[in-house]
Amino acid sequence: MITIPIGLDEKIIEKIDLLIKIGRYKNRTEALRDQIVKGLEKISLLEENNKVKDKINLFLKLLLDMKDPPTIFPTQRSAIEIVTEERNA
Repeated sequence: MITIPIGLDEKIIEKIDLLIKIGRYKNRTEALRDQIVKGLEKISLLEENNKVKDKINLFLKLLLDMKDPPTIFPTQRSAIEIVTEERNA
C-alpha cells in the first residue's frame, strides 16, 4: 500500500473524528480510505449511468428516424403469449 500525505480542512477532520468517536471507524486512516473508495464507486456508477443514457438516447433516435417504426402494443404479455392466445381462439 502506498502512503499519500494530504492536507485537509479542520471541518473535515472534525467530521472524520466524529465518525471515529461514534464507532463507525477505528481511526482516521480507515475513515478516509473508506470514504475515498465510496466516492470513487459513486463516480464509477455515474459514468455507467451516463453510458446507459447515451445508449437509450441513441436507440430512441434510431426509432424516431425509422421510416416505418415498429408497432408497439401496450401490454404486459409477451408476443408469444399473444400469438398463442390468438391461435387457440
